[in-house]
Amino acid sequence: MKYSVSVVLREKINDKNFLAVKRPYNDEEHPGMWGLPAISFKPPETPENAVKRLGLEKLGCLIEPYSFLGAFYQERPSYKLILFLYEAYIKEGHPDVKKGKKGTIYIDQIWTENYEILFPIARTGSACCQLFLYHLGMLKEEDLLTKLTKEDLK
Repeated sequence: MKYSVSVVLREKINDKNFLAVKRPYNDEEHPGMWGLPAISFKPPETPENAVKRLGLEKLGCLIEPYSFLGAFYQERPSYKLILFLYEAYIKEGHPDVKKGKKGTIYIDQIWTENYEILFPIARTGSACCQLFLYHLGMLKEEDLLTKLTKEDLK
């Protein structure tokens, strides 16, 4: 079982813009696609503390979760995933994916209010983007991919 958290990062609480990050082209699951920042964690670390660690390790800034958006279970070809999705704001500093230290090192970032940027990665099974678009009412429950095959990830 793998546990992850993902964030819809905003500069301030309830801003319209959010931070989208681009995955590296050599990424096994979603190469070169725009998505949401995410990080794995292991209990007893809490999802909220993992969100804060995500800010430091992946974005080089302090972030604070302020809203829990949901959880998602997904079976992937090589593991089972439980993902927690939060909205967070920047507490201190400025996000910069070039400061990423561990795990997936993102190659680009953009502030946007265009949720459509997340549809391509959601269609290939990104749990966090599916859950966020579902939360926004842009995906229906029957559109959610809860059991992925290797072909889904292409």
